[in-house]
Amino acid sequence: MRREVVSSVISLLVLLVGYPAVAQDTYKQTPAQMKGNLQKATKKDKPVEVVLNKKVDGQKKYVGRVKNVLDDSFEITDEQTNQIRTFLYVDVKEVRGKGWPVAAKIGVGAGIGAAVLFGIYSGMQSID
Repeated sequence: MRREVVSSVISLLVLLVGYPAVAQDTYKQTPAQMKGNLQKATKKDKPVEVVLNKKVDGQKKYVGRVKNVLDDSFEITDEQTNQIRTFLYVDVKEVRGKGWPVAAKIGVGAGIGAAVLFGIYSGMQSID
């Protein structure tokens, strides 16, 4: 019985944590979604990660703080070089806030909850 519970918990964690990573490979944001993420980062004064469709200057990802948001492009101050970089929305695959995605937070929370429940279940089995 214990082996089945552990097996189920591990399977659930793999699905919760692994699915967002697989789904993100084929995902492309619309310019409206990008603008929303840029404006949210500006309000919170948080850096963003810009993922490009193709490599530019040998890089496909840039991290920086939002400098300006326009209708067809946006500017960030690159954290590594401290230079202002301009990106066209058509050249960008995704703009996301720096930090853990919500799905990862949910996965970690579910894992902790499952571990606590498993500990309680194991403790109850040893009492009997």
